[in-house]
Amino acid sequence: MSNNINNENKSIKKDEILINNLYNSNPKAYANEGKNIVHEIINLFKANNGKHYIYIVNDGTISYEHNDRISDIILTRSVGNKMVEVLAWVKEPKQLIKIKENRTRKSDNNRLCEEQEKYLKDICYDVNHNITVDKIFDKNTYRGKKEENVIYATFEANEVVKPNKTIFLTCDEENTKYYPNTYYINKKITNQSQRTYIRNDEEIVKKLLYNNELWEKKDTFEKVDIDKYIKKENFNFLKIIKHEYFEPAFSNLFQYYFLKNKEVFEKFSKLVLKVDINVNDEDFEIKREEHDIDLLVRDSKNIIVIENKVKSGINGIKYDVYGEKIQTQLEKYANYANCSKEDNSKEKDNPDHPHYHDKDRKSHFFIFAPNYKHIETDKFVKAKNYTTITYKQIYEFYKNEKEKFDDDKYFEDFLSALEKHTKEVDSETYDIMLERLVTRIREISNKRNK
Repeated sequence: MSNNINNENKSIKKDEILINNLYNSNPKAYANEGKNIVHEIINLFKANNGKHYIYIVNDGTISYEHNDRISDIILTRSVGNKMVEVLAWVKEPKQLIKIKENRTRKSDNNRLCEEQEKYLKDICYDVNHNITVDKIFDKNTYRGKKEENVIYATFEANEVVKPNKTIFLTCDEENTKYYPNTYYINKKITNQSQRTYIRNDEEIVKKLLYNNELWEKKDTFEKVDIDKYIKKENFNFLKIIKHEYFEPAFSNLFQYYFLKNKEVFEKFSKLVLKVDINVNDEDFEIKREEHDIDLLVRDSKNIIVIENKVKSGINGIKYDVYGEKIQTQLEKYANYANCSKEDNSKEKDNPDHPHYHDKDRKSHFFIFAPNYKHIETDKFVKAKNYTTITYKQIYEFYKNEKEKFDDDKYFEDFLSALEKHTKEVDSETYDIMLERLVTRIREISNKRNK
């Protein structure tokens, strides 16, 4: 890091770290207006001159009192639970946009826009087509009108490096106990302005930026390469129909592939769920939405309840009369599987009911969830009985059984859809913005080639 005196103003020391939180996924956010491409998408790509141009959300400027004081920038994105994931470390950035004393972005806007034209007029982001940065964003709107007087970059940097492992910052000290490589910061890190400033002599900075083991040794970011993106991108039918986060779609896929090859499912149940299910048992079945349960598996000795969670949380929370206990859908399902009196369903009291003997079966409870989804079950009654199985566990198991599904032309799509949810962080907003960026560049290049 740098504490050098700024060349333009030798009385100001670079003594601050700027933490900038990117990709606001709030439904009212700029990213969710029409087909907008968020300006910060350029932060993790090199421009045609090999440099990085860093856009500081939410409007491309920082307030006057921080001018020329930023020694380093940490780029992050929210992951929930009072945490952000560290995306990159911007080393020794040069500030390009500076609001003058006693001015606002709005009052200073014309001057700022004129100044940036001088250094951004030849800055391009596509390795093949030399498309300038202003062309990429020229279809963006703000409150329904074409965006005007746009700031495209706040800083310039020669080097931006990635973490070589997943790093989190949190303003809740409890999180540091449960998540590896999580660092506590005594500041609100997801405030409305999406930026936080800390002094670069604070202890957290020493732990984070002076630890060489946390960072790649060199800048490995690249220019935008459409062909490379298309080859790398995992297209599958859920992506095409925009159902990559649709829980019923995954529940249907699980049921389909569990039944497609019962012997493989029997192995999955034994190795992953740790339940000895017998798929040749005459009572074996896998049901969808019986008593609202996502997946219900039975044989003559076992009953397995599986609740599948992608985006949603635990529903139906109810307190008892003392406000102490909490009941949820998980308890409701457990009561149903155990034929408990607390369950409202009375069908199983009938000896002629096909599942009358559920009371004699051993019950097992599971939550299927993406790796980035952290479900706290400790506070819920009976939810402690549920074991969380990550999508990565399911993906790794079925990937190893791939040859058993050679006759199924959709199995690769199933694996591809699962793989997206094996990451430690949900990248939905970034993925959408990257797809829009690539689409926009292709549109411009196609027009030029006509």
